[in-house]
Amino acid sequence: MATITGYQTDEFGTVLRFDNGNILRSSERPPYSFDYEVVTYTSSTKSRYWQGVSHNLTDEEITEVETFMNSINGDEELSKQMAQAHQARKILQSTDWYVIRFLETGTPVPDNITQMRAQARELVAV
Repeated sequence: MATITGYQTDEFGTVLRFDNGNILRSSERPPYSFDYEVVTYTSSTKSRYWQGVSHNLTDEEITEVETFMNSINGDEELSKQMAQAHQARKILQSTDWYVIRFLETGTPVPDNITQMRAQARELVAV
């Protein structure tokens, strides 16, 4: 069984890295007893950001984060789909300007961009 080597929760959700190279992603943000914008937990860093300031996790907060991490049963296929959907959203976002330019000026969107956006929309819809 793989061991978690890294964990981060931010406004986009939760990411766990394992020693076998796998990455699991979730849109879940755990409801910790402490305030946070970002929580990072690795062998060298155990911190949280709140209101733009970094704080080292206390022993109690570390226990709370570890309890959450140990409760995770990862679905690797679902995590892979979520990662693909995330990448597809980034592609759509980075090429939105082509569509806006077309709407505003009539300059056609290149065929390869149209095809790439269609493929990305299919992944997001999954």
